[in-house]
Formats: sequence, C-alpha cells, structure tokens
Amino acid sequence: GIQMSLAPDGLALMFDQLVGSERTDRVLKSGNDGVLWLLPIPPNIRELTTPIQATQLPLPGWHPRWLQ
Repeated sequence: GIQMSLAPDGLALMFDQLVGSERTDRVLKSGNDGVLWLLPIPPNIRELTTPIQATQLPLPGWHPRWLQ
C-alpha cells in the first residue's frame, strides 16, 4: 500500500509505503513499518534532462499529510 499527498504549493509529492504489513479497511495490523519519501517537483519539470530522485525521510508514517 502506498499513500500520496501533493504539497499545497505543488512543488513536492510526499508518499509513504507500508513495508511487510497487511492493511484492513481502517485498521493497520501490528508489525507495520511505514517508509516516508519526498519527491521534489521543480517548476521547470518539462525542461529537465536528469531524473528526479525521491529522498527517504527519517520519519515513520502512514497516510502522509502536509502542515499548512
């Protein structure tokens, strides 16, 4: 399972991924590990010649949300 959230300014995408776990409708079973990632989206994305790399953040998570 992966959950994603676009930054309010549209300049980054935050997503996290459950690793080695099962998910029910609203309850996450024990043993869940969430890996949180940040993918910057540059304003000139159509002009890029190199791939954009996501960065793993040192925070646990599931269902990411931006502080506004």
